[in-house]
Amino acid sequence: MTRNSNDAAVRAADIPDLAELADRIDVVLAHEWIDRGAFLRDTLQGLRKAVDALPPGLARDELADLADGISRVLACAQADRGRCLRGTREALRLLAESAGAELRAAADRAAWVAGLRDLADFLAAHPDVPVPPAYHSCTLHVFPEGDSDDDRRAETDRAAGVLGTAAAETGGGHYKATRSFGPVEFALVVIPRKALADGAGTAADGMAEAA
Repeated sequence: MTRNSNDAAVRAADIPDLAELADRIDVVLAHEWIDRGAFLRDTLQGLRKAVDALPPGLARDELADLADGISRVLACAQADRGRCLRGTREALRLLAESAGAELRAAADRAAWVAGLRDLADFLAAHPDVPVPPAYHSCTLHVFPEGDSDDDRRAETDRAAGVLGTAAAETGGGHYKATRSFGPVEFALVVIPRKALADGAGTAADGMAEAA
């Protein structure tokens, strides 16, 4: 049995948006008929997935502590689950501000990793499905974010170091680092903002240049 092509996105979507989760707690608290224990169990499952997705650091530690607290409440029949929900809501709102972007990036990474693995598994299991000749390359482009060109170049240099390569200027004035995994290429590209403002460079230009 093969996985559905949407499985990777579904698994990434299991990582909760902390602000949305806090808002859902408001709904639960406003309606007594909602099973608070079941909601807390679902919340605990989502938080554990978030912990697994995040790299080591303060945000991960704080989410892990929050998940442990919910687990203790669920293990005690006499525990005040309403109080737990209120405390969880406030903690999630603070974490959404401090760790929301990091968690969204982790969810994006989980989707890409799962999707690429799903594709590899599918192609390995279905030799009757054609693939391009190995001399053709397929490039995954990433355009690092940052407040300035220097910030984005610094992020490119950092990632290039992890990749075991070095970034360099291209003939078109872009800043690029690449690493190949067989016919699959991973490319980081920085297009100077002046070039974008002047209409001399676009993301599509960067993709073409990195190809």
